[in-house]
Amino acid sequence: MKRNLFAIGVIVAALGLASCNDNIEPIDPPVVEQPNVQRTVVYTVGGEQGSTVLKTDTEWDALLDKLMGYAQQGSQVAFYSMSAPSSNTKHATKEKTTFTTTDQTEMKEWMKKMEKEGKTVNVSYNKETGVWNGVAYVGVGNQNIQQGQEYTGMLVLTSVPKIAEIPPQSKTWALEVNADSLLYLALGGYLISTYDMEEEFDFGMYTDSEVVLYGVVSEKVDMDGNPYLVLDLSTMGEQTLVGTWQLVDLTKIVESGSGTGLTIDVYYWNTDGVPVYYTLAADGTATFTQGNEHANGTWSLSGDAQLCCDLFEGSSCWTVNWYTPETLVISHDEWNTPDGDIHYQMMLSNPDAIDVWE
Repeated sequence: MKRNLFAIGVIVAALGLASCNDNIEPIDPPVVEQPNVQRTVVYTVGGEQGSTVLKTDTEWDALLDKLMGYAQQGSQVAFYSMSAPSSNTKHATKEKTTFTTTDQTEMKEWMKKMEKEGKTVNVSYNKETGVWNGVAYVGVGNQNIQQGQEYTGMLVLTSVPKIAEIPPQSKTWALEVNADSLLYLALGGYLISTYDMEEEFDFGMYTDSEVVLYGVVSEKVDMDGNPYLVLDLSTMGEQTLVGTWQLVDLTKIVESGSGTGLTIDVYYWNTDGVPVYYTLAADGTATFTQGNEHANGTWSLSGDAQLCCDLFEGSSCWTVNWYTPETLVISHDEWNTPDGDIHYQMMLSNPDAIDVWE
């Protein structure tokens, strides 16, 4: 298989390394801008997906301000950054991390800290209370990996359960399976409510109609301890990954040395104008295609969000960090190799999806 990579060497000074100090909590100090180490950030705002390439920390800071502005307007915001990780990534907990504050600056610094740890970040803002809520996790987090099921019922707009994230006067979409079973609809663990949207969701045309939805049902508990059922529509399983994915971005980051002699080599993938495609078939076979070049292999998805394919660079198993029907972002870390710590990150897109890239 043909791969074209070009290297950029960056020597990190002691001042830059200060941001990797695990003893500094909860806010890391500013880091020296590294204009040659770019970020590719994929994000959603109220369910609308976008992506942008940033070349400096100043641009990163501006994007965070923009995303927080959307959150203040009532949109649910999520993002994942493909960038050179800090040493915190190696020791970062894989458990879900939550953060709540009324201080906007404090919230922004927490978002930066989570990005350095290689986590996917979700942010919301409660206009009624002035409280920021953040959730960060390694991998796809709240997106379910287990097989989903089909559920049939009447689509209704109903009162929201008593939860902290959504004001009580808001409405939320639900599937009325029968007189005794109401499934509140969610995406990525968050209820689809009128509070999150400036306009009603596209479900509006189907209100009070019988529909078939696909997802995973789980039981939640409201603020009074009362249980309610949630149907998460962002379910990811092997069947959702079947199809052809086009390679958008592939980065290999090698960290070698230590202290002020730490060297970071960043290799960006270059197609020379010839697109690359990975086709994942329902029978577990996989195909790599670049122009007239082809290769065959196998693939699978484990319950802990590990996408394994022997056609991928570096290693056959990668962590799924971001998944939507339009975009797939995966990563793989190799620690303490003879060449140093190696980090692979790859973004793929559905060539049939509508482009919403910035």
